[in-house]
Amino acid sequence: MESLHYAQHVKTGFRTVSVSTTSLELCSPSPDRVLLVICPPSTGTLTISIGTSVVAGEGLNLEVSDNPLVIGIDNMMDLPFRGWKAIMSAGTASIGIFEGLYYDHPNGDD
Repeated sequence: MESLHYAQHVKTGFRTVSVSTTSLELCSPSPDRVLLVICPPSTGTLTISIGTSVVAGEGLNLEVSDNPLVIGIDNMMDLPFRGWKAIMSAGTASIGIFEGLYYDHPNGDD
């Protein structure tokens, strides 16, 4: 039941981001982010990375047939907290992003 208790402290959201051949910030750093799921593009190759910018092919690459990339504190240590950048190898694609943010219950329950 520990994971259920933990889940009660996480709010999730979904959004889409249009990514092209210019380095773009997918998400800024956040100490409250405990989960980040990045969906693969519908065409081409998406490269994501942490740092000031990203270069196509130099980072984590997601292609059309790949599963979504799941970055959580339980398997990726501090990577969910980091800022992530993205770039497409060619063209433009809409990328789906799920984020899970930790919050305290308003009634103070842990």
